[in-house]
Amino acid sequence: MTKRKFDMSARAVGFMESADKSSDARWAKAEQIVSAKPSGLPPSAVPVLEKGNGLSSTVEMHALDVLSVEITKVRDNPRNARKLYDPAVVNQRATSIRLDGQMTPAPACHDWENPGSYILIGGHYRKKALLQNGATHIQIKLLPAKNNFDLYRLSYAENDERQSGTPLDDALSWQEMQAAGEVGTQDEIAALVGKPRTTINKTLALLNLSPGILSVLKETPDKFTLTAGYELSLMTSGFSETELISIAQKVAAGDFSTRDLTRLREARKTKTPRKQKEISRQHKIVMNGAHRGTIKDWDSGKVVMEVMLTDPAEREQLVSELRERFNLSTDSPE
Repeated sequence: MTKRKFDMSARAVGFMESADKSSDARWAKAEQIVSAKPSGLPPSAVPVLEKGNGLSSTVEMHALDVLSVEITKVRDNPRNARKLYDPAVVNQRATSIRLDGQMTPAPACHDWENPGSYILIGGHYRKKALLQNGATHIQIKLLPAKNNFDLYRLSYAENDERQSGTPLDDALSWQEMQAAGEVGTQDEIAALVGKPRTTINKTLALLNLSPGILSVLKETPDKFTLTAGYELSLMTSGFSETELISIAQKVAAGDFSTRDLTRLREARKTKTPRKQKEISRQHKIVMNGAHRGTIKDWDSGKVVMEVMLTDPAEREQLVSELRERFNLSTDSPE
């Protein structure tokens, strides 16, 4: 038993010595790499999309470099996948950057329209926070984007990966791209972002909401899922705008769920009431034991008389009495 304990102790000591040597070797290797690459490790691969292949098909595009540049030389992405920014988040980022600095470079590319300048692909929260802090420079990681199409694909991929985009962001971006002629049909948008056409259709339906309702969505876009927004678009035919704004505000406050919206919409659905057939009262006209016609009257006030008088004298007498009853002129053609 004593010998076994001794053997185990010896093995443990040997393992620790070996681990120390391995650790020393790793640290030495790390120092060698840092000395050779003082600006950091080689940039990692960034998935970028081939035009027409959709977001599910990627090619390897590598960051060209990490730079610190004047923030005034970096313009916002004209095809940014995110359109709405929360001022509270900007304040949080600004505080974080004041305390710890800009921890992560923002993806950007060379500005092909303004040589010597850059276009921000993502990281607009970081830029807004830096500007709020009065910073003069921003760290960027250059990517080889060459056109607006690349700008949107890279921006969308970044937002989708961080799940930071919202359905309203998507709707506004796609509307902008359609207006610029960069995409046409909903099928083309579906191919671009790799989502079903039904999702594209429901997302774009958000833009049919009135400006008053959209303003509520823009204030708190993260509170509105695609399903919730689509439910609101379906409710426009059965609710007034005032009602819908109030409902949207309750969704934003967390008081209404998507199920609540569905229940409200279903409850408001009213079937068109079937017009009830009006039944008349009929009075048979019998003269000298023979049926001569009928008088019908309804609760609505309608009265119809149909009578057959073969004797011209009887017919003239009846017409004369009716004219006198309704103050009709004797020479009236009606």
